[in-house]
Amino acid sequence: MEFMSTLFMDKKNLEWKKSYHFIQGADPQFGMIERSLQNKTDGQWWEEIALTRQAISEWNAMQPKPKFVVICGDLVDDFPGREPRRAKQIADLKNVFQELDKDIPLVLL
Repeated sequence: MEFMSTLFMDKKNLEWKKSYHFIQGADPQFGMIERSLQNKTDGQWWEEIALTRQAISEWNAMQPKPKFVVICGDLVDDFPGREPRRAKQIADLKNVFQELDKDIPLVLL
């Protein structure tokens, strides 16, 4: 995954030259649907994975490509210290975002 620092360190990106667009997404929160809406804690977040994959597929298909994608908010549902669930949510999040086109930098906040 590429990071924002790389995006803005490129000299060609230091001054505005033409219009562009970017994607701002929020709260993929892997694990939230199961816990909050289904009242379960089985360690499944397939719905969040499917929704994130659908969004990534649409972003990858955009022409022209977005300059970057920034994701804010809760990335995963479990708090630090709730291992191994949190570690699995983070691993799945990283794995899914590997599907983002390599020409589209990803910024996670």
